Amino acid sequence: MDWFRSKPKSNLPPPTPLQQQRGRQIDTLKKLEYRVLEVERDVQYNVSCNVAGISLSVIIKLPPQFPQAKPEISVSPVVHHPWVNNQTGVVNCEGLRTFSVHSDLSRVIKSIIQEFQKNPPTVHTGAYGGPTEPLPYTLRPTLPEPGWYNTEHGVTNYMANVLTPTLPPGCSSGASAHVTSNGISGQKPSSMFHRYEMPEVPPSFPELTNLSIEELQQIVEDEDKLLNYIEKLPQVQRLKEDRLTFNTENEQLAKQNLSRRPELETQKKRLLDKFDHLQSLRQTFDTSTQQYQNLCENFNPGTIQANLKIAAMQAEEESERIADDFVDGKLDLDTFQQQFMEKRTLSHLRKSKEEKLQAEFLAGGLHVGY
Repeated sequence: MDWFRSKPKSNLPPPTPLQQQRGRQIDTLKKLEYRVLEVERDVQYNVSCNVAGISLSVIIKLPPQFPQAKPEISVSPVVHHPWVNNQTGVVNCEGLRTFSVHSDLSRVIKSIIQEFQKNPPTVHTGAYGGPTEPLPYTLRPTLPEPGWYNTEHGVTNYMANVLTPTLPPGCSSGASAHVTSNGISGQKPSSMFHRYEMPEVPPSFPELTNLSIEELQQIVEDEDKLLNYIEKLPQVQRLKEDRLTFNTENEQLAKQNLSRRPELETQKKRLLDKFDHLQSLRQTFDTSTQQYQNLCENFNPGTIQANLKIAAMQAEEESERIADDFVDGKLDLDTFQQQFMEKRTLSHLRKSKEEKLQAEFLAGGLHVGY
C-alpha cells in the first residue's frame, strides 16, 4: 500500500502543452513595442499604433484552440486597405494565412503594422464626413450648437412650423430657407431668406431735365436740397416701405419663436429623460450579458470536465490523508473504514463521470481541453 505514503498532489491539473504554447504566444505579444491592452484575459487583446497620423487599433481575438487555430485579427476604425476586407478583418496577410502552432503571433502583428506604415490605409468616412465608428453610448447627448442664431436652447422640430417673412413684390426668388421636419438648416441669415433685389437706378432723371444749370448747381451745393430730392425718388420710397415691412415681419417672427420656447424646453427634457432611460437599459443589458457569459463559462462542457477531474483528485487526496491519519494512530478502524470508503467512492464516482464525459466528446467528434 504505497499510496499510504504518497505525497500530496496539486489541486489543479498541470497545464496542457497547448495551454503552455498559448501562454508563450501571449507573453511575446505583450512584449511588443506598441501599446498592448488586455481586453479579456487569454481571449482578446488590442494593439494601438499611429499610422500616418491615424490612430489604429489592431484587435486580436484568440479562439479556444489557439495556437492550433489561427487568431482573428481586425482593425478599428473602418479603413480601406488591400489587406482589410469589408468587415474590417485582416485577410491578406501571408503570416496570418499560413498561421500554425509554430508561428509567432507577435511577428504577425508586427508585419501587419509595418505594412500599414509602408502603405498607409485610408479611413472610411460616413455620410457626414467623419470616421465610421459607433458612438459611445456612455456619452450624454449634446444639443446642436447655436451656430448663427442666438439661442441657448438648441433646435427641435418646432422650427418646421416657423413662418419665414413674406417679401414684398419685386424681390427675386433667390435662395430660400431650407426648412424640414428635422429643423432648420445651418445657413446664415443672408442666405436663409429670399435675396432682396435693390431697386434699379435709372440712367436718367426726367425731373431734372427741365432745371437750369444754376438750379442744378444749387442742388449739388446744398446738401439739404440734395437729400430732399433723393428721398422723394420712387426707388428710395420703396426702400423705406420694404424696411418697415421687414421690421414688422421680423418682430412677428421673433414673437412666434419666443412663444415656442416652452415647447422647446419640454422636448429637451423629454430627450434627456429618454437618454437616461437608455443608459439604464444599457446598464441592465451589460449586467445581463456578463451574467450570461459567466453562466456559459460555468456550464461549458470543458469546464465541467475540468472541475470533475479536479474534484476527483481532491477526493483522492482526502482519502490519502485519512489513510495517513490511520497509520499514525489518529483514527480507529471503524472511523477509518467509514471515512476512507466514503472519499474513495466519491473519487471513483467523479473519475467515472469525467471519463464518461470525455468519451461522449470523442464520440461526438468534439475535443474539449482544460
